[in-house]
Amino acid sequence: MEAEKRYGLRVKKTGKLLGFCSQVNHGEDCCVDVSYYLTETPMEEPWLVMSAVHAEFVARRPTYWFNARYETPHHGFNAEDLEVVEITTTTTSVPMALDNLTECNWWEYCRVHKISWEGMRSLRTKC
Repeated sequence: MEAEKRYGLRVKKTGKLLGFCSQVNHGEDCCVDVSYYLTETPMEEPWLVMSAVHAEFVARRPTYWFNARYETPHHGFNAEDLEVVEITTTTTSVPMALDNLTECNWWEYCRVHKISWEGMRSLRTKC
């Protein structure tokens, strides 16, 4: 089992973890090809970096949109309204459950038709 620590920013008032979105700048000469922005939108991927100091730097010093890369995104938040948070993910190896391509096809059938995979698998083994 492996644990990995990353750091992000959370809005103190709402408790929401900040995510990021990106915008292509269509080859403009004055800016990066893709600009990154921090957002509270819940469907965005969380913005995470390798150190707490890096996250704090971004909270205190947002980058202008034309230079905003993933490592230094643009945002409109006040540093006082944000807090640095540690996110720990644990990675554990899980044994493969699908024995062959036929099993893969049955799993896909169950997923598409919203049928219990475990129930279908037990029926198929009894036949």
